[in-house]
Amino acid sequence: MLEQLKRKTMPGKLALAAVWLVLGGVLFAYLLPSLLLLIRGPQDFYALTTDQLEGSYVSADIEVVYDWYAETVQQYGSDPDTTTLSREYLVPTSDGNVLGVQVPASMIPTAESVMEDTYLWLTDPDYVWNGEVLSVEGTVQAMDQETQDLFYEALVDGYGLTEEELGSFRPLLLIHGDIGTLSRGELMVLGLADLAMLAAGVVLVVFALTGHYQKPIRRYCAAQPDPESLREALDRFYEDTPAENRLRCSRDWVLYEDGGRSWLLSTRDIAWVYGATVTHRTNGIRTGQTHSVKVCSLSEPRRLRRHTVRVRNPEQTRAVIDQIARWVPQAVYGYEPAWDHLYDKDPRAFLDRMQQARREEPAPPADQPAPAAPADSANPAGSGPSPKYM
Repeated sequence: MLEQLKRKTMPGKLALAAVWLVLGGVLFAYLLPSLLLLIRGPQDFYALTTDQLEGSYVSADIEVVYDWYAETVQQYGSDPDTTTLSREYLVPTSDGNVLGVQVPASMIPTAESVMEDTYLWLTDPDYVWNGEVLSVEGTVQAMDQETQDLFYEALVDGYGLTEEELGSFRPLLLIHGDIGTLSRGELMVLGLADLAMLAAGVVLVVFALTGHYQKPIRRYCAAQPDPESLREALDRFYEDTPAENRLRCSRDWVLYEDGGRSWLLSTRDIAWVYGATVTHRTNGIRTGQTHSVKVCSLSEPRRLRRHTVRVRNPEQTRAVIDQIARWVPQAVYGYEPAWDHLYDKDPRAFLDRMQQARREEPAPPADQPAPAAPADSANPAGSGPSPKYM
């Protein structure tokens, strides 16, 4: 039986594993350039020429900052106040060129201080440099069109360059914190997401190949005095008992088959069966309902006691309860909110109490026949007492 369940489960689990592995592989390919840059580490900004800088992951202690030419601000609605998120500065390269360096708001005070030091160094022959630098680490990228326009405008208006002279200044921007096309934070978040996808795919493959999803059934077999004989009996039960509503029922067991949600209970271990309906709402508007049948155990740990049979509608709920009742007449059927506490406190006492209440119910009047037991030609217990649906 376990091998048959495993074969049924495996294709679906492997297909799901393939989805996660493909998604993880695509995301890994997207992250790979940034990961390689991070592994190699930043290059020295001043050891590269302007032509070598584009796409390079670099670090620099910048001593000279000429001016700032652009900033990114945030504004909320009609509020006239804005918040500066980042600012871009003009700095020299090792071969006499100029490029932009974008720093976040937290580094603007340092950049402004170095810019003031640069101005004093250029205008005051007696000025002694105080040693302050702007330390940046990031990737050099081509500017977008808007930034490029502001960059060239600053060179023309601030430094009097002609249109012809602008051609020798490549519109490059060193973005502090970027590794390739991603920020350090984005790389970390996406990297963790990629690891989770790949791990999920690997785990699903392992679970599918080992039949891990039938672990509760294996544990049930292992706990019996003669596990091998029990497995043989379960094999016969599985072969001889047709499935109905994804349930296989006999005088000995109830087996629910739903891939990874498969479970097995001895009929003697079933205390309570009832239908459950969950109504889903979005913003107070009803969006649908989920139906199920709960099959509750006498002896299993509290967190595992209530097993779920998924059904499509109330009619199938009724059919599943009737199907179980034919084989498990001693269980309690139906639902009352007060029963939850009684069952959770002590399943055995709950069942005994409900059975005692059933026996103490008055008999029907003599002129009314007693209700017949559920008929089932394949059920030797069909002539026994009829279960009550409470």
